[in-house]
Amino acid sequence: MLQSMREKARSWVTIVVVAVIAFMMAITGLESLSPSSGNKKVATVNGQDITERELLHAQEQQKRMLVQQMGEQFDPSMIDEKLLQDAVLNSLVDRLVQLQDAADNKMEISNDMLDTMIVSMPEFQQDGRFNQDRFRMLVRNIGMSPAQFRQMLKEESLLMQLRAGWTSSEFVTKAEMNTIHELENQKRDIGWTILPLASVEATIHLSEESIQAYYKDHENQFMTPEEVVISYLVLDRKKLAETVSVDEISIENEYQRRVESLKAKISPRVSTIIIAVNDKQNLESAEQKASEAVKQLNEGKSFSHVVAQYSDDKLSAKKGGDLGYVKPGFFGDRFDEVVASLKVGEMSDPIETRNGIQILTVTDRKIPDIPSLERLRKDIVAVLQDARAEGLYLEKSRELADISFEAADLAQPAEQMKLSLQESQAFSRNGGEGILSDRKIIEAAFSDDVLSLGANSDVIEIAPGKSVVLRIKQHNPSKQQTLEIVHNDISLQLKRKEGQKMLQDKAQGLVSRLQKGISGNLEWEKKKSAGRREEGVPREVIQAAFKMARPEENKMNYDTVTLSGGDMAIVSLNAVVDGGITDKSGEQNQMLSQYFANNKGRLVYSEYLQSLKAQADIEKKLTDTDGQ
Repeated sequence: MLQSMREKARSWVTIVVVAVIAFMMAITGLESLSPSSGNKKVATVNGQDITERELLHAQEQQKRMLVQQMGEQFDPSMIDEKLLQDAVLNSLVDRLVQLQDAADNKMEISNDMLDTMIVSMPEFQQDGRFNQDRFRMLVRNIGMSPAQFRQMLKEESLLMQLRAGWTSSEFVTKAEMNTIHELENQKRDIGWTILPLASVEATIHLSEESIQAYYKDHENQFMTPEEVVISYLVLDRKKLAETVSVDEISIENEYQRRVESLKAKISPRVSTIIIAVNDKQNLESAEQKASEAVKQLNEGKSFSHVVAQYSDDKLSAKKGGDLGYVKPGFFGDRFDEVVASLKVGEMSDPIETRNGIQILTVTDRKIPDIPSLERLRKDIVAVLQDARAEGLYLEKSRELADISFEAADLAQPAEQMKLSLQESQAFSRNGGEGILSDRKIIEAAFSDDVLSLGANSDVIEIAPGKSVVLRIKQHNPSKQQTLEIVHNDISLQLKRKEGQKMLQDKAQGLVSRLQKGISGNLEWEKKKSAGRREEGVPREVIQAAFKMARPEENKMNYDTVTLSGGDMAIVSLNAVVDGGITDKSGEQNQMLSQYFANNKGRLVYSEYLQSLKAQADIEKKLTDTDGQ
């Protein structure tokens, strides 16, 4: 448990804005924000409706999340639509009751704050600055208007602030932390013996009738995945950049800008005499001392000699006043101005700086290598092309969106925009390779508009500067696999199921005998003082051993556990050695304390939510959608 806690703790911290963006980009088709006479109510919370369309969109999103999380292991037959519908509706009720409570308590996100959040989002920026056209394009791509996006951002920010207020208010006492450390450091004397699954599977003989019956009763488990083949167009800013022409004047201007930038980075090596101005030495005394130092320098005394005699900065004085190579800005503007005016070997008049009165001399300058224009030409052209291609890319994206929306297929947009019409391999809802692994591509391909209605998709930005429009070329619905194809899989599955039952019965029988003191001919592996993360012991055995009750004196407790490969283990617990409180580092203690405080905070938040729902007038009307 504690190891799992550590893994979760590492990923706990998130940024509110990032979480909101992730939520936004996941949502499609928010038509539910617009009233519709045909949009039935599925629930009412304190007089405020949740519509059928909202529920259906939320259900679809939950399915997409399951596909993304489970990947190839996702099986549509695993989904109980009624249970999913109930769970999603409950989450919508939770959301609404919290937003109502936030409104009742005058919680608000100001328009200025919303503006700040939006303009700071990297997704909406071009060359490091907010771009209105890019904002409108991306918001349109997720099926929203700017006003709808702002409203959703506002609601999500309120919910996150509300949750953070509850979850961040809890803490863990020192006594609680001591108990946690004692449990974490506890040791146990354990033993285990393994009963192989293969030994019982070899004795199982299945009839053909049982295989056929299982196939008939579980036909939905033996379906080919639904697949599609798509045609698609790719709008790539990099390829657009290659078509942009750059004039010689622009190239020359960019080269000169780079040269000036390099020159500005010239680092002078500076030596100094510093005469402090402080409580013991006022400005007038310091200036008098500086004049004496200048007089000695003019008389031919070496700079290092005068430094040793007059400088109040003992550190630089040990090096003859040498400060090393100095970057601009480190010692202030006045220092930089004087240094910039000095040639190598020249000495300044006494100047007043934030360090006191200083006399400066430049002993060396690092002159950077300034490459020729021809050496930089290729890179300069590429940079200028890319900069100009950004605006062109946004313009072409809008054009592609307009043309593909009106076109009956992708041939017309391909011809008008001089894009190559490409075709994919067949892929399922789990995706494929290349762009077919992008969730936005998969979701668009299997969306109702594209799959069922045969429409072109919206413009989908799959990476900064790279967008795709697609349509279905071929749809391969899911179909039943023949018994011949899945016969061997069914046989293996039934043998494993029957074998595990036989193994469980055998293990329970052996445990009963062991508890009566009949040891039998079992071969035991043993480990004294095993910890919770003990190496060399099966993970399942350790977990089972630390769940078992403390044995009575001179007795052992027994239990069974299934191992990852299907084998069964009998676990014996011989003794429990209580853990001590160790000196953990401050960082570890802080992490543990924060984790458990967060857990307590989540419990408090859950109680708060339940109290809101208990006091609310909630009416669910799921029967309105039955049979549709």
